[in-house]
Amino acid sequence: MPRLTSLWRLGASLTAVMVVLVGSASCHKGGGGPGPGPDPVGVPVITCPTDISKDVEQGPLTVNYDAPVVTGGAAPISTTCSPASGASFPGGTTDVICSATDAIQQRAQCLFHVAVNVIPKLKGTTFLAFGDSITYGEISTLSAIGIHDQDPVNNYPTQLQALLKDKYRLQASEIAVANAGKSGEGVAAGKTRLEELLRVSIPDVVILLEGANDANDNTGGSVDKTADTIVSALRDDVDQARKRGVKLVIWSTLLPEVAGRSNASGVDRIPIVNELMRDYESRTDAVLVDSFAAFDPQKQLLIGPDGLHPTVAGYKKLASLFLDAIAANFQQPTPASPAFFSRPGAAGTAPAIRNSPAVGPSAGRTSTPPWRRSH
Repeated sequence: MPRLTSLWRLGASLTAVMVVLVGSASCHKGGGGPGPGPDPVGVPVITCPTDISKDVEQGPLTVNYDAPVVTGGAAPISTTCSPASGASFPGGTTDVICSATDAIQQRAQCLFHVAVNVIPKLKGTTFLAFGDSITYGEISTLSAIGIHDQDPVNNYPTQLQALLKDKYRLQASEIAVANAGKSGEGVAAGKTRLEELLRVSIPDVVILLEGANDANDNTGGSVDKTADTIVSALRDDVDQARKRGVKLVIWSTLLPEVAGRSNASGVDRIPIVNELMRDYESRTDAVLVDSFAAFDPQKQLLIGPDGLHPTVAGYKKLASLFLDAIAANFQQPTPASPAFFSRPGAAGTAPAIRNSPAVGPSAGRTSTPPWRRSH
């Protein structure tokens, strides 16, 4: 009998332990008592699409873009972007702001840009660069003074073509600048050669830079006679090109020479030739680029060691001068993009509008642009 009593007590004890264990597990799961709460929810993180850039002839442009990517946050999560994908974007750069809001009102934002690049266009795409060795692209070096080789990369027609293709990207595949430079040529021979070239093909634009060999020739008679001969021949070139149907003729003053260098025998004649060209410009249907005025302050750097041919920097300068003249006189009008001042999400602020200052008569030629349109 005592043994049965012991067994009974042991069974009761085991039962109590099981009840306690089961009760504890039930409390942890069911929330009958304190315990850790639900896992915390992280804030949403939103990642915008990459910036978009579109080249167009004119704006506005309908632009579609990918939805932003959102991670974290409490579902469901809503996203919005303004301006929305598929909206009409004006010319210029527009900020697009995207927002994400989760179920417990946590928010995140990101920003990207849509650029609608209104690319200008030209009235024509074929160019003929005509002249002597400076157009051809001869370079002189300290180690080889008197020996001139064409620089096929840095001559101004090659550099001008690259600049035009970059600025007028929508026409890049059509733009061509032919290098018709001929070393040692004078203006008389140039007239005949230009006539022959124009019989074969009519470019949209002719660029004339010739006369340095005549200005350097000491046997050409008096200074005034030499200057008149050069400018008269160049005017004939302009007239010939226009009669053949060339849309725009650009002619350039002669470059400065650096006194004391090997090929600089026209230092005194060139300014006289150039002044005569400036006087004739109002009677010539062409654009005059005053390359002399643009080069002269830096001629030690822009003219090579022979005193005549440009350095690489000089050829780059020439290309830039002709690009500016082409842009000002041969570029199609760019249609204005509407609603610039009210477009949504515009980056930055609208520029202040102000009247242009009055422009009075020039006190000297240094204040005029390097190119001028002749009438």
